[in-house]
Amino acid sequence: MPLIFQQDINEFAKIGIWELKEAEIFFSDILTFRSIAHNSRRLQHLAGRYLLSILYPSFPLDKIILSECGKPILLDCSFYFSISHTTEYVAAIVSTKMNVGIDVEKVSPKIKGIMPRILSAPDFLVLENQNWAMDGQAETLMWCIKETVYKWGGERNVSFQNDINIIKIENDKKVSTVIFCRKIPYNLILNYQYIKSHCVVWTLGEV
Repeated sequence: MPLIFQQDINEFAKIGIWELKEAEIFFSDILTFRSIAHNSRRLQHLAGRYLLSILYPSFPLDKIILSECGKPILLDCSFYFSISHTTEYVAAIVSTKMNVGIDVEKVSPKIKGIMPRILSAPDFLVLENQNWAMDGQAETLMWCIKETVYKWGGERNVSFQNDINIIKIENDKKVSTVIFCRKIPYNLILNYQYIKSHCVVWTLGEV
């Protein structure tokens, strides 16, 4: 079964992770609002929407649109959702009550190269405390945290380095605390876990 992880976070929100093993024809009944030429990207796109319907069978896939910032949304806010994918996995989080964000990334030492562009000096102090991590794990987690907050916010012109500040990572609880500094600061709690070679981070928003 490609659905390798599903959890009811609370009475209002669910998360799921799908392992991409199917041919595109498996998702032939899935509605989408745009055409995608690249085969792999199209498969990931379809699988993400299929996963939304698995988490909430009543999810109105035909009503998904892109916001002015390019974020997939429902205008009536009947569901809040976020989708992320790699070539191997698709992750989705859905809530009926609050904004959400999710990101999945494959762990890779290569991601260390972008850390100077996305981490502030205090962020680097948090990174240095991640002595538990294998090569690339902590850096991938830092990237996923920033990306998840960005998706949660859904705003333009966000600086990963200056606007998203990672305050701490509690490894025993698999939790991170972040301040998202825009016109007003948001105090966010994010959860994370590693699934095989991938890192998954998600948030329901403010503390």
